[in-house]
Amino acid sequence: MKRFPNIAVALIVLVALGFYLCAYQVRFTETAVVTRFERPVDRAATVGLNFKWPSPIERVYKFDKRLRTYETQFTQLSTADQKPLTVSAFVNYRIVDAARFLQAVGSEEGAEAKTADPLKNAVSKVLKAHPMSALINIDPQRTRFQAIEDEIRAEVAPVTLANYGIEIATIGIARLGLPGDNTKAVAERMKAERRKVSEALLAEGEAEAQRIQDSAGAVASKITERARSYAKTIEGQGEAIAASYYDAFKRRPELATFLKQIESLRNQLSAGEVTVVFDANEMSPFTLLMPEEPTPTTPEATSKAD
Repeated sequence: MKRFPNIAVALIVLVALGFYLCAYQVRFTETAVVTRFERPVDRAATVGLNFKWPSPIERVYKFDKRLRTYETQFTQLSTADQKPLTVSAFVNYRIVDAARFLQAVGSEEGAEAKTADPLKNAVSKVLKAHPMSALINIDPQRTRFQAIEDEIRAEVAPVTLANYGIEIATIGIARLGLPGDNTKAVAERMKAERRKVSEALLAEGEAEAQRIQDSAGAVASKITERARSYAKTIEGQGEAIAASYYDAFKRRPELATFLKQIESLRNQLSAGEVTVVFDANEMSPFTLLMPEEPTPTTPEATSKAD
């Protein structure tokens, strides 16, 4: 009976040691592979608590399966129109096949080195199928970045997944550059393209201005012609009215003379503060301002009145 506690303690220690050597945990951010004598076994390591034979019979290798990103160095390539270009790409990837990754790569640090060559080859192959204008253009509608990036991913993703157990989530063009010898030539070509566009816009503006001027001239001509026609109509009406006045003046010339004198008097007196000295008895039309002389009385008229 005295040895029972010691045996119980020994059993507990043995169970704890066995649990420590045989149990392992896989987090939801990890992917794991179990090897038996350094060969992957078919048994999948699921998230949570798992069991294995103790080392060195079986070992567990865990890898972070979260998304990772890296950017390549600048590489000089040629486009479809034989234009040199320097390109840097970025890659978002994750480890999805732990067994294949362990055999082909071995460690997380080697993932970038393994995917660098397939990525470089894919970028070179795809860019050789597209002109430079698909990457660098003053018209954003003519660039094909998304299509080019999708083509690069289609080239790289099957290779990395089959060979290294690495899934390529996205691939993109991080930076574009030009070799020093070609920078000036490209800048001059871009200036020429912009100059061509500006000249086309200027010619279009001048044509529109000429069209507006021609339209305005046509409208002005129509308005002028209409005004002339209306003026001739009014002139004819005025001449008809004047003719009726002329007939009246011919029948009564003294009326015409009287009206002319009145008009002359009105014009002279309305000229402002003017002092005029004249003999009203002799100068027309001011004789109209003089009072009429009384009719003289004769003796015969007086006698008749008596």
